[in-house]
Amino acid sequence: MRAKGKPLRLFEIAELSKMSKERVLSNLNVMISKGSILMTEDLNNKYYYPQPFFFYQDLLEVLYGSMHPFIEVVHKNSDYSQLGETDNREAILENIKMLLKLFEFEIDDIKKGI
Repeated sequence: MRAKGKPLRLFEIAELSKMSKERVLSNLNVMISKGSILMTEDLNNKYYYPQPFFFYQDLLEVLYGSMHPFIEVVHKNSDYSQLGETDNREAILENIKMLLKLFEFEIDDIKKGI
């Protein structure tokens, strides 16, 4: 959606992502419920688009500049010996998700103390 620069209909997203419309719709509904994706209706058509901040190139450059060293540290300090033939990029992603979840718990603890 971001690459196209305009809101897209369900079938367009399905074609671009090479996923079924049902799967795309399910994912879109989750992202809408989490506030990542917005939806607008025009007559009988629904259009989906990301939050406006996704279009600010400066923000994306700052995010990349901040995340790249973090990803490198996780990558260089991980043991992949038990993964076998699995691509370690998936392991890196899952480890980063876990770290972010742990950080979320710490934020919750800080909120409780306020």
